[in-house]
Amino acid sequence: MKAGIIDRELACDIWGYVTLRQWNFLSDWITNLRRVRNNPGLYENFEYFAVLAKRSREKYANGRYPRDLERMPPGNVWKEIAVENEPVS
Repeated sequence: MKAGIIDRELACDIWGYVTLRQWNFLSDWITNLRRVRNNPGLYENFEYFAVLAKRSREKYANGRYPRDLERMPPGNVWKEIAVENEPVS
């Protein structure tokens, strides 16, 4: 992505969620590994992509689904999570 070979928007759309989830899971480990190895650049490409993914998620907080495209019919709401009189969408 830094070199412009991979489209940032496409990469964030496809892999952004997984990248952020993994970054949040591994960030303490990466921080400590960087200190132990005295190498602040360890996993910098991973961090770079996590920052891009975070920005994309903030930019598209309501999702990226096309507004003019119909949605699939919703599935059934489980009774364990249903709230009385709550509309289902």
